Amino acid sequence: MILRLALAASLVLAAAPLYATTYTIEPDYTQAVFRWSHLGFSNPAAQLSQGQGTLEFDPANPTRAAVNVTIALSSLNTGVPALD
Repeated sequence: MILRLALAASLVLAAAPLYATTYTIEPDYTQAVFRWSHLGFSNPAAQLSQGQGTLEFDPANPTRAAVNVTIALSSLNTGVPALD
């Protein structure tokens, strides 16, 4: 999830104008996928979708960049109803 957000942020920033801007994250194009190790026997995955938020960036002051994303837990899908 963090890797995808970092990649998305870097792509947005590569095309960023040279002034401070706030970008809106579109819910229909946002998802996070994550995996974990289950005692070393399997690696289940889950997906969260419909995230909303903003990305703020000022090329003159990149240390003040911020990403704010909210994803409803009700969008969690593991493919195993008992885990959702």
